[in-house]
Amino acid sequence: MTVGSTYGFNDRVGEIRPSQLLFTYGIGSVVDLQHTSVIVLGTDDWPVEHTQAISEPRLLAAVQSTLGFSVKELRLPPHVPDSVPGVPTQKIGVPVAAFPRWLVCPYCRLLAPVSSELFRLKASPFRPEEAAFYHEACSKARNPIVLPVRFVVACANGHLDDFPWVSYVHRGEPCAAPRLKMNDRGPTGQAAEVFVVCESCGKGRSMSDAFDQSRSAEFDGCSGRWPQLRNFDSEACPEKPRPILLGASNSWFASVLTAFAIPSEGDPLGQFIESHLGIFADLEEVSELRGFRKAMRQELTEIAQFTDQQIWDKIEEIRGLGEGMVSGGKNLKKPEWDRFTFQIPSEPSRDFRLREVDVPQNYDSLISSVVLAERLREVRAFIGFNRIRGAGDLGDISGNTKAERLAPISKSDPEWVPASDVRGEGIFVRFNESAIESWEKRVWGSERAKSFADARKAYYLNRNLVEQASLDDLGLLRRTMLHTFSHALMRALALESGYNVASLRERIYSLPLSDPDGPMAGILIYTAASDSEGTLGGLIRQGETSQFGVVLERALRDITICASDPLCSEHEPDKEGRELHGAACHACLFAPETSCELGNFWLDRSLLVRTFAPINLEYFETGASAAT
Repeated sequence: MTVGSTYGFNDRVGEIRPSQLLFTYGIGSVVDLQHTSVIVLGTDDWPVEHTQAISEPRLLAAVQSTLGFSVKELRLPPHVPDSVPGVPTQKIGVPVAAFPRWLVCPYCRLLAPVSSELFRLKASPFRPEEAAFYHEACSKARNPIVLPVRFVVACANGHLDDFPWVSYVHRGEPCAAPRLKMNDRGPTGQAAEVFVVCESCGKGRSMSDAFDQSRSAEFDGCSGRWPQLRNFDSEACPEKPRPILLGASNSWFASVLTAFAIPSEGDPLGQFIESHLGIFADLEEVSELRGFRKAMRQELTEIAQFTDQQIWDKIEEIRGLGEGMVSGGKNLKKPEWDRFTFQIPSEPSRDFRLREVDVPQNYDSLISSVVLAERLREVRAFIGFNRIRGAGDLGDISGNTKAERLAPISKSDPEWVPASDVRGEGIFVRFNESAIESWEKRVWGSERAKSFADARKAYYLNRNLVEQASLDDLGLLRRTMLHTFSHALMRALALESGYNVASLRERIYSLPLSDPDGPMAGILIYTAASDSEGTLGGLIRQGETSQFGVVLERALRDITICASDPLCSEHEPDKEGRELHGAACHACLFAPETSCELGNFWLDRSLLVRTFAPINLEYFETGASAAT
């Protein structure tokens, strides 16, 4: 669902799934196409008339607390159903621009920008994936397809720009008519084997110099370029740009806020309008409702008994709910926790239905409750992105995100943000609070606890976050244990239910007793996807008491021994703050980025079960022995 813009492309150049616009190919990310690459442009260029507003007041309020009250709506990506007559769907989609702007010919090795007019774009309306730039004047081949260069520069403030090829090759000295070529002098493609030369003056240079820290002074000045906005930052950027490879894993980190829709208690009209606010988006006054209800008679059957004025009053009420609902720092997860733990009862609805089941017998002293979420509606909002360092560095377990260093998604204060709206199901596990507190007292003074605290402090100091580094994280070990359990359970559920691990997601509810919203100790494993795997009850069937005991035993048994042991079990958090995990690796605990809420940080299976390392800090002392 990606199309081009006047800044490089005017035709459709490929397709991506809506969920990828939040986690993989969102605003500011570079999308690799078959023959070229493009960057997704900001919301200023999106066709707003083809987007649909959705309602989730709590999430909207959380977005407003981060980006400001200029944000009035959450909107789905632009889409026009094929069945709508008279709408040119070929031009509807997300706008992109060619990036990087420097291209290289694979035959004659010419290196030049698009603006040089040496390359010509060809895009077929019938084969959009074949859009490419061609070098028609190539001396060694006939009209070969040219490729985007592999090197760009970025900074930690989110700026991204083309690599400064001319100044780099000439070491800042002028050249009357630079004509560059990029030559590979080896088969591996490493930077040391890539040389760029200027045919006009004969100067050349290896790309290995760009990645040599002793020569990094050449990249002292950041250009402040926002290619996703087609402009430059109004303020000078103090960060030092660094060369990175096109498509590198640290080139783009999405910042996404997530919330589950909590239905209005005992209010069927409010529940319906909250779930279908998008269809009422164009209504401006109550007088328009009469004709609207006739045209949408089938869709509005559930609220046919209400008058026009009742419906309009409820629409106005829900439209105004977001402002002020979540103030800075309030826990976005607290209302969800209250429902999952039945501290606030909730009537079953089409978007939220819970059912409590018995805890498996071997675990009833450590786990308080197991709740099956038979219906869930998950809404996600994309609020910005980071480069070099992920947004997880600046987030917290409450689900809120701080706005510092988030790259903008529009030229001015955004009026709306991209969002997704999916239904799903899940399993919620609540831990016994008294057992958690007893375990915390036992492990808090251990060497493992000190290692995690030191690593956390070094991690924030390395990023100049002195205030966060100075705070004591009283819930650190609780969060680490819960997060480890979540990953172990996800892996076991994937094997038992048949879901792919990447189709499962976690939500961690962890706060110490000292927190105003605490205590919390629980995890939710859920699936919420519109793909072919769907949500047909396969996950919650694993949560039934008889089956869930088997799943728990498997989860704990499988992480007792790792294929990388004893190295994995003896691993400790890095004192320099580079690694924030203990006994954990890809073979036993790491999960896909879209599944993990904490970026594969804060994991240690030695806090969950007994491993080869003689640490003796495991929470599941009884459960682990029963499992083995």
